[in-house]
Amino acid sequence: MNSKPFLEEETLLKNKWMILEHIASGGKGEIYLARQKNLQRQVAVKIISRSFLESLASDENELDSEIERFRREVLIMSNLKHPNILQIYDFDEEEIKNERIEFIVMEYIQGTTLKRTISEEGMETQDDIAEWIRKYFIPVLNGIEVIHDAGIVHRDLKPDNILLDGDIPKITDFGLAGGRWFSNVTKSHHIAGTMPYMPEEQFLDLETTDSRADIYALGKILYEAVQGKMKKETGFVMNTAHLEKTDTPFLKQLDRIIREATDKNRNFRTAEVKILRTDLENIVRNYEAKKYSGKKEKSSSKKWVYSSFIFLILFLVVTFVHLRMDDTAPNILKQEKKGIDSTDPAAISEKGEKFLKASDGATLVQIKPGKITHIDPDTKEKAVKEVSAFYIEKIEVTNHQYAEFLNKNLKQIRVIDNVVYGNKNNIWLILGEADPGYEPLVFKNERFFITDPALAANPVIRVTPRGALAYADFFGRSLPSPVQWHLAASEKSNLKEGSEEAFFSSIGSSAEESGNNKGIFPVSSSKSNSLGVKGLYENAGEWVLKKDDQVEGARFYILGRKRDDNTAFLSPEPRKPWEAFRDVGFRTVKKFE
Repeated sequence: MNSKPFLEEETLLKNKWMILEHIASGGKGEIYLARQKNLQRQVAVKIISRSFLESLASDENELDSEIERFRREVLIMSNLKHPNILQIYDFDEEEIKNERIEFIVMEYIQGTTLKRTISEEGMETQDDIAEWIRKYFIPVLNGIEVIHDAGIVHRDLKPDNILLDGDIPKITDFGLAGGRWFSNVTKSHHIAGTMPYMPEEQFLDLETTDSRADIYALGKILYEAVQGKMKKETGFVMNTAHLEKTDTPFLKQLDRIIREATDKNRNFRTAEVKILRTDLENIVRNYEAKKYSGKKEKSSSKKWVYSSFIFLILFLVVTFVHLRMDDTAPNILKQEKKGIDSTDPAAISEKGEKFLKASDGATLVQIKPGKITHIDPDTKEKAVKEVSAFYIEKIEVTNHQYAEFLNKNLKQIRVIDNVVYGNKNNIWLILGEADPGYEPLVFKNERFFITDPALAANPVIRVTPRGALAYADFFGRSLPSPVQWHLAASEKSNLKEGSEEAFFSSIGSSAEESGNNKGIFPVSSSKSNSLGVKGLYENAGEWVLKKDDQVEGARFYILGRKRDDNTAFLSPEPRKPWEAFRDVGFRTVKKFE
């Protein structure tokens, strides 16, 4: 068989992907470094190994199975969006050397794998274990939870299949993945999986495996990281794993978690990734709290004295101010709780003021009641909706505003590998470069900073819907609903029934000019419509929130970016609450009171 890479350097696929060099060849596939010509970015291209296909030439059924696995990998990866899952960009076919080849174009990770973080001898200290779990393993569990929520089982989890982009783990290689939406494609006696990480049920009958097979593999990866690289005598192949030494409370708890995750009987195994992650987060948090508690206790008595003195002074000051306040004090205090700045005359004016000034610096524009022709993003049905009056931010939330919000909430925030986690471990924001050379926000010295003052007035991007909603909640506001956003985006405050064409006409010019512009610019540079609202259908796209009493939970959508099909304006696609995009920000709304 010919082991030479099939694709040669400078091979051009679909006049778009230029092969730069061969990266690696596995048992089944070949990986190449390529460049996307129009965006000038590096990508990875994967094809099925020609030598592997030749080895299956005499077994037509197995050949068909392997091709089906390759196509399934594309289908699965294209529907999974998460910072800890490798991103897929394209799937196509091309005729090369008189052969028709199919290829996958993926995110290129110039790094190593999780395997490199696991030493031969295991970890020396509990500090090392806690740091590894927090830095690498918890993000992997976050990605696996998304995979399982999509009804997919990976079935080949191992350190070699988790790439590292710097310190960010990226789950890859879905060639053996299955789930409730997929029929089994293994048609021969071949073992599907990797023995040290494979539970017994996967070895006996691949078709009956469920997400608990991935739990077993995760437990074995954790065991390997702590104990050291698995050998014949320490691998516990298809059996329950356990640590050799459990002489501390932390190691005893960790041993219990590993035993439960790798239980030979899947009916007694940890049932969900969420449970595994919560258990690990708890023992790491408790370990670190006990580790630092001694230092805190030494200075606690002095801090109590200082705190009591400061509290007394503040109490006296507040009491004095309260006695000097006039009759408007109750209203002012009430407005401050709602995020309205009482120092602004508009904030304490009579009901019906056109503009309000909020405490985060936002100017809120009053949108009068109106009707609008709306296509429901869930049902795709068109209907005329009546919208009550509300206030909406004149411009999108900026980098400066969002950085200030994050710094006010540092106690509930964790930043792990450029991912900002807020309350309940929800992802709020993705840091790092949104585009080459464009990195507006950074986290250093336990605070968030804007890298360049010129970017302070740009709309914050790569914020998730949960991150946007957290900001809105903090200032007593909310995210706009699709109908509120559409009404604010119209040039009139009262559209007549059946006026969909008028609606498109009103937003057509700004959409045409800015819709295909991927650049992000200061919010003040956007155009105002006749209602006084800036940047709708310009600059960054925006998160909107739909709540329905008949459907549990809330659904998030993106509006504001012109797409190829104009109907996408009124029928946005649903997105997941943890997703973030390089050209999507948000603005908030407030009830009209």
